[in-house]
Amino acid sequence: MTGNRRMNKRDATRPAKQAWNIATPRQFADEVVSDEMARVLREKTPAERLQIAFGMWRSASRMILVNLRRQHPDWTSRQLEQETARRIDSQHEAWFASAEDVILKKLVYFNEGGSEKHLRDIVGILKVQGDQIDFDYLKHWCGLLEVQSGWKLIEDRLGARGRRP
Repeated sequence: MTGNRRMNKRDATRPAKQAWNIATPRQFADEVVSDEMARVLREKTPAERLQIAFGMWRSASRMILVNLRRQHPDWTSRQLEQETARRIDSQHEAWFASAEDVILKKLVYFNEGGSEKHLRDIVGILKVQGDQIDFDYLKHWCGLLEVQSGWKLIEDRLGARGRRP
């Protein structure tokens, strides 16, 4: 890609990726989490998983701070720190969904919009969580939420490893 290239009228009629000669991202494989990565994550201790989560939080904080600096170059360091803290507020109680509830919500989203991303995410969750998933709970709620067809697609992707609710 050339650095300071200007768009011409012909470029304006083409998608931005073509007009600016930006490479199209590689399509995701059917399953985002490889079997090897799922095995590695399952073998982590709770403390190691917490350390990974803290690293992700630190990374997100830095990204927010960098973005705020770009948006508000006139702000002081204190203003930037305060806004970053406001956006990542650790002083309030937080509730987290179980893996099963995330799976169910993604099945609902899949039924509503058909995005393959939700199915890939579910496969990744199942690979990482393994036997910790409460399949009876999934079976019960898949029926109530009428998302069995999405679960069947997941089961097909997992093959013999999957269990149908």
